Amino acid sequence: MNELHSLLVFLCFVFQSCLGDNSSSIPWPPKVKYFTQPTDHFSFHAGILTFAQRYLYEDKWYKSDGPILFYCGNEGEIEGFWNNSGYIFELAVSTQALVVFAEHRYYGESLPFPNCFTQPYIQYLSVEQALADFAYLIEYLKHERGFERSPVIAFGGSYGGMLAAYMRAKYPHLVAGAIASSAPVYWIAGMGRFHEFFERVTKDYTSVAETCSSRIKDAYLMAEKLASTGEL
Repeated sequence: MNELHSLLVFLCFVFQSCLGDNSSSIPWPPKVKYFTQPTDHFSFHAGILTFAQRYLYEDKWYKSDGPILFYCGNEGEIEGFWNNSGYIFELAVSTQALVVFAEHRYYGESLPFPNCFTQPYIQYLSVEQALADFAYLIEYLKHERGFERSPVIAFGGSYGGMLAAYMRAKYPHLVAGAIASSAPVYWIAGMGRFHEFFERVTKDYTSVAETCSSRIKDAYLMAEKLASTGEL
């Protein structure tokens, strides 16, 4: 029992260390702007409804014709991704880039229908609509804000990484490249094996120590039990 408690504590420290401390390289507070997006990019079912998409940016390192490092926001408020993406800002310094973090529709302040999160209001929450938002914003930046000669590199992690990869695939005329971190691009209906990630991680732990993966499983079971009884 004591070993499992120790393992739980250790896992918490590992998780915290993985987050890292990027505060020294991340500018705060971020500069904020809003861009008017159509609620529906692909039909007129929504009429002329629009919403304000929030995006954060930093231009203090930008030099003429430098790249645009474009973070594809995923499921959450965009500040959270800004605060945990120090690598992008390090790249911005060395490449004299403009940094843009675009918030995903229906998250944070980018709400097509504020306080309405049921059908029919959420029918415009889709990967295709989110990608179109990013493409429309990039076109605006390049053609209306004077960044025509700046190549765009898309960034993202997890679901956001999927979006970054999809942006490069679907809008190659706008996105020159993508860095898609931990992006399960085939984890969509009808494609991929949804347990593959867990199988590989389990194999990695077992290769280090035969009992490692089983002890982690036991620790998670204990955490679930403690959570269900209110002890955690």
